[in-house]
Formats: sequence, C-alpha cells, structure tokens
Amino acid sequence: LEPIKDEQPRWLAQVTDGSGVAILRDVPTGTYPVTAWLPSANRSAKGEVTVTAGALAEVTLQLQPSP
Repeated sequence: LEPIKDEQPRWLAQVTDGSGVAILRDVPTGTYPVTAWLPSANRSAKGEVTVTAGALAEVTLQLQPSP
C-alpha cells in the first residue's frame, strides 16, 4: 500500500488556553502560514512557522486591531 497523495489545502484549528497557548500535534513537516484572531475584540495576527521532524516549532503572534 502507498499513502494517498493529497494536494488539497488543509486547515488545522486550535483554541488557545487561558494564557494564549495552542498546541498542535502530528503536523507534517513543512512551512505553514499561521493566522490567529479574536473575533470578540476584532483583533488578528498572521505569521509563519516551519515544522521539522522531531523538533518543537514555535510561533509568537501579537494580536492587532483587524483592518
């Protein structure tokens, strides 16, 4: 058997804890855009994170008023 090769974009979503931290596990290696938003305060932020095998990938975003 061979793995299915899927070229469709994938979305991963996670709600942060009380301190604003979100943990996503088993993310395939690669570079990903990251978007965070707080709809109730009309704030958002964008960034990028690179995931490598066996390593912790971190990204810190500062929410700003949304345009």
